[in-house]
Amino acid sequence: MLDQAIELPAEFLPPDYRGGCIANVPATIAALLDVPFIGLPPLYGTLWKPLQGDVKRVVLLVLDALGQNLIEREHKLVAGLRQQTAVSAQLTSVFPSTTVAALSSFWTGGAPAQHGMVGLNLLLPEYDTVSFMLQFRASYDRTPDSLVNAGLKPEEFLAVPGFAEQLAAGGVETHAFKGHEIIKSVLSQAHGRGVKGNHA
Repeated sequence: MLDQAIELPAEFLPPDYRGGCIANVPATIAALLDVPFIGLPPLYGTLWKPLQGDVKRVVLLVLDALGQNLIEREHKLVAGLRQQTAVSAQLTSVFPSTTVAALSSFWTGGAPAQHGMVGLNLLLPEYDTVSFMLQFRASYDRTPDSLVNAGLKPEEFLAVPGFAEQLAAGGVETHAFKGHEIIKSVLSQAHGRGVKGNHA
């Protein structure tokens, strides 16, 4: 039964974890920088091999909720940028495509089922609670980071190695630039294993 494809509405794009998904971006960056990587494979070769060469730095800009529909609707605003890119393609998101799941995939190179951040609210039996993962707190509690106060270690929470950890092991520094309101958040700590510098 599980090997049968299900019929999905045409507007639904399932994740293409084989090489067409945002979760494939970390392995692609590692390949461009010639760093070994454990995780999902890189993007399909046509999406990154034209960029290969003597790559010294990679800048990854993540804009939450910027989808293909918005780009197509506002095509005049991005036309100049797209003309200057060596490669332009639509990538699929992860499933579920929540902020915490997608960001965790960017920061690990794994699918949500691999890194464990499968939704905005997670049942954490070891803490006897359903937790709101943007703030690492019990859903019934409005105190940010209450799970840390209960003993959760953000740097040990995700089930797979961090992207920045793997780059650091290969001799490549990673710097994160985030808004001042999230730079020191527990979610940023969970994602930032191996990050050399956090900047607001």
